[in-house]
Amino acid sequence: MIRLEKLTKKYPGQKIPAVNGIDLHVKAGEICVFVGPSGCGKSTTLRLINRLIEPTSGSIYIDGKNAMEKNPDELRQNIGYVIQQIGLLPHKTIKDNVAIVPKLLKWPKDKITKRVDELLILVGLDPEVVRDKYPYQLSGGMMQRVGVARAMAVNPPIMLMDEPFGAVDPLVRSYLQDEFLKIQQDIKKTICFVTHSINEAIKMGDKIAIMNEGQIVQYGTPEEILSSPANDFVAEFVGADRGVKMLGLSKCSHLMESVECTVKEIDAAIIRNRLEKHMVCFVVDRENKPVGFITAEELKDLGNRTIEEVIKGHSAFVQVYEPLNNALAAMLEKDTDVVGILDGEKLIGMLTWRELKKHVSKIGG
Repeated sequence: MIRLEKLTKKYPGQKIPAVNGIDLHVKAGEICVFVGPSGCGKSTTLRLINRLIEPTSGSIYIDGKNAMEKNPDELRQNIGYVIQQIGLLPHKTIKDNVAIVPKLLKWPKDKITKRVDELLILVGLDPEVVRDKYPYQLSGGMMQRVGVARAMAVNPPIMLMDEPFGAVDPLVRSYLQDEFLKIQQDIKKTICFVTHSINEAIKMGDKIAIMNEGQIVQYGTPEEILSSPANDFVAEFVGADRGVKMLGLSKCSHLMESVECTVKEIDAAIIRNRLEKHMVCFVVDRENKPVGFITAEELKDLGNRTIEEVIKGHSAFVQVYEPLNNALAAMLEKDTDVVGILDGEKLIGMLTWRELKKHVSKIGG
């Protein structure tokens, strides 16, 4: 879908080009994340793709056609663009902001209204609530979603996103990332995404392009980059905790073990007997919803606690579809070597620190 060949941008007076002869191929439906230190050329590459700036040399092909041979305004009509500052026009309503490009294309009013409402719903906003408001009346997270909706207004096959979630707090950013990935499952846009954060790149990208001094120093899947850094720069950039970062790429179902010991009520004698043969015993109710658990190790070292207190104090549970790093976080937060795996409210398995440690050791090796 997008192919860059020897793409270069050199500004007057520069010793090193801002973008220096990069080659890249982004397939249709992929999210390619550009990541690297400030000034490495990632945002410049985005602007070159939609010709907000012109390259010094090299070629840009979109869907097999030379982008340099197209009218820049026509080219940009088929490319959605989202920036960190969002760029909403403060004097226009949310409806009018989303409808900017459809109006330029002279869409009928009823078609524009329908499309605006569809997009607001798609990004998780209620059209009846926000349609006639102005940007200053919305939170930063809501405005960011409006920016995404505007970029998708004419259903462009390509979206360019320059630090789209960088201006919001970490909780909102994580939520927006999750919501956008859900939307992408349905819309399957070809996306080039710029970020400073390697964690965001790992979470969002099908492919990651790590840049330094205007060049792509490694291009590959998150798994490839984390498991086999191309050089010392990449290894340092992704961090010494790359094994832990890999946990975010696998679901809890990947390491989930079956639960071999469950009881329906907190009966100390029964639980003591069961823990003679099993490492952990879960207590569930009649609907198989977990009440808590206790390990054989904890049974040996109860101290002043009762079995019931230990069981009810254990709320370390994660959903089967969550990434493994969430399981690790739950273990650390609840100070336990075990987490229960849920499907909705039902207990379907467990995950142990031993297996997580073994998994991370394989990655690190």
